[in-house]
Amino acid sequence: MPPSGTIGSPEAGRARRRKTLNPTTEQELDRIDARLAQRPGDADLWAEKGGLLARMGRVQEALACISRSLEIDPTSEELWFDLGVLQAESGQLGYALASFEAALELDPFHLEARLNRAHCLADSGRTGAALESFEDILAEYPDEPQAWRGAGSCRQQLGRTEDALFALGRALEFAPEDAETWRLRGHCLASAGRDDDALASFERAARYGSSNHRPWVDAGAMLIARGRMAEALAYLDSAARLSPGSPEVWMHRGLALDGLGQTAEAVRCLDRALGLAPGSSQIQLKKAEILASLGELEEALGCCLRALETNERDLAAWYQRGQIEEQMGRMAEAARSYARFLIFRPHPVRLEAERAHAVEMVRSYIGSLEDWGPR
Repeated sequence: MPPSGTIGSPEAGRARRRKTLNPTTEQELDRIDARLAQRPGDADLWAEKGGLLARMGRVQEALACISRSLEIDPTSEELWFDLGVLQAESGQLGYALASFEAALELDPFHLEARLNRAHCLADSGRTGAALESFEDILAEYPDEPQAWRGAGSCRQQLGRTEDALFALGRALEFAPEDAETWRLRGHCLASAGRDDDALASFERAARYGSSNHRPWVDAGAMLIARGRMAEALAYLDSAARLSPGSPEVWMHRGLALDGLGQTAEAVRCLDRALGLAPGSSQIQLKKAEILASLGELEEALGCCLRALETNERDLAAWYQRGQIEEQMGRMAEAARSYARFLIFRPHPVRLEAERAHAVEMVRSYIGSLEDWGPR
């Protein structure tokens, strides 16, 4: 399953921050600054400035202002909630969780804080705890669609696909036009092998979230995995029209074109994706795979090296580098790359076949992993 989204973001359908300000302007910010110069200890003014900056997209400055307000007066559950939302949007999930809990200490019945706390647990990888939180909410609010959707997402991540579909169906009873719920339902159906139903769900998600490219990408990715490249390309073209600046759109479009044998165009799509996200190791490795299939091994190796510059513990990058070096006849170098693949843990179950090959290569050309770190 894909990540459940960013807390507070409209496309994720999460509980939103309450907006109490008029449309923001630099002039309004100047006015608040002038008042703060006269009253620097005014918690309400710091909160107002923080809200204004958040609406302007200046998240780090907003965080600083809301934190300052709470230093002066830590008794506002709404400000703790707002702080948590901003922290989660910035990827500071540990801090966000603490802020939502502070809001709940002040108001244990703050439903939005409870929902966002549960989402934060899920996004932190604490799926079981998140599911328990969503189910606690549902015990009190059985008609809360966000809680049903969150429970469905967690159940799917735990491999409980039928339970997940039930929960998502309940969410749709209460919010039948929620795009994110339809999208999550599409992923559940795809994992159950119900491809046509999955496509129908992705299309409903696209209809209700008409400016969101993600359902079209999800449909395309599923079809690529099934080898249905021409159909995938049609969905990805729709995604590209909606979001021409999205690297994931161009990456998946490149994969579909490669599957159709249009390799040169596929590489151009991946280059465009890398232009939008130059630090993406995933896109680098997809490009390396295509280049290697064309016999352009030096260029493919360069992609692997750039992926490893981004994340030197990337298991897939070390394994793919070993494969390319092996194709080039550089067996000792390949064995060293495979050794790196072996020492970086954990190894997902899906990589067990690769692990067996790596072990064989290391034994043949190195003999032992003792010089390559802990096993």
